[in-house]
Amino acid sequence: MGYLDQHYNWLVLWHPETLVLVILLTVLYFQVTSPDALGARWGFSRPSAGQVRFWLAAMLMDYLAMGSPLATVADGYLYVGHMLQVTILTMIVPPLIWASLPADVIETLLNRPWAARLFRIWGHPLLALVIFNVLTWIWDYPPILDKTLQVSVLFVIGNYIMLIAGLFLWWPVMAPRAQNIGGRRGFRELLTPPAGVAISPEAQMLYLFFNFDLMMPPTIFIADTTKPFYAFYERAPHVFGLGALADQQTGALLMGVAMFLAYAIAFGAAFRRYDFSSWYA
Repeated sequence: MGYLDQHYNWLVLWHPETLVLVILLTVLYFQVTSPDALGARWGFSRPSAGQVRFWLAAMLMDYLAMGSPLATVADGYLYVGHMLQVTILTMIVPPLIWASLPADVIETLLNRPWAARLFRIWGHPLLALVIFNVLTWIWDYPPILDKTLQVSVLFVIGNYIMLIAGLFLWWPVMAPRAQNIGGRRGFRELLTPPAGVAISPEAQMLYLFFNFDLMMPPTIFIADTTKPFYAFYERAPHVFGLGALADQQTGALLMGVAMFLAYAIAFGAAFRRYDFSSWYA
C-alpha cells in the first residue's frame, strides 16, 4: 500500500464511482424488497435479516473487487490481482446475490416474459456452464487480456461481463427449489431442467463436477509454464516482490483453488440434500 499511496490519490485508489453504484444498488434493493416502498405494489414479503446480510456482503465484496486498491493492482501491476477480482466477482458475489433475494421477488421477475425467456435460455444448466467457462477461457487468453488492460474501460466492462456470467452460472444451483420435479435425475435433468427452479441435488452435483473439470485446462495451461504469457504484467513495475512468471503462476493457482473451494462447498450442500432412499426404491 505504501507504493500505491505515494503514486495515486484516494480518488484513484478507492473509486468513488463504484461506491456510488454500490450504494444505489443497495437503496434499490431495500426499495424493491420493502412492503412499505416499491415492493408494496407487488406484495413482496420483507427479506429476512439473513437475506439482508447476504446482500450487504455481496455489495461489500463487489466494492472490494472493483472499488478498492485491489482494482488498481489488477489493472496496473499484478495478474494475481486480476485473478482475485475474477474470483470475487464469479465465485462469491453471485451466490450472495441470489441468496439475498426473497422467493417472491424472483417469482415476480420470472413472470415477466422477457425475464422468463432470458432465464430459460441463459439459465439452462448446459448453456450456463458452456458460456461461463468459454468466457473464462477468452478473458484469460493472453492477447485479449493484454489488449483490455491497455484500456481501463474495457477491463472494467470485461469484469462485469464475468459477474453477469457468474449470476447465470449459479442460477441452476441457487434458484428456488421445487418440492417435486417429477422424478428426473442426473443427465436427463441437465438436458431438460425444471422451469424456474433449481435443478435437483444429483443434477447439481454433476453440474458442479463438469464446471470444475472445464476450469482445469486453462488453469494448468497458465500455471504450468516456464515463461510469462502476459506482456502487460511483464512490463509492469514489480513493486510487490513478485516476478512476472511467479505472478502468473500464483494467480492461476489462486483461481483454481478458489473455484475448487466454491464448487466443493456447493457440491457438499447438494450432497447433503440428496435423497439416498431412491437407491433402494
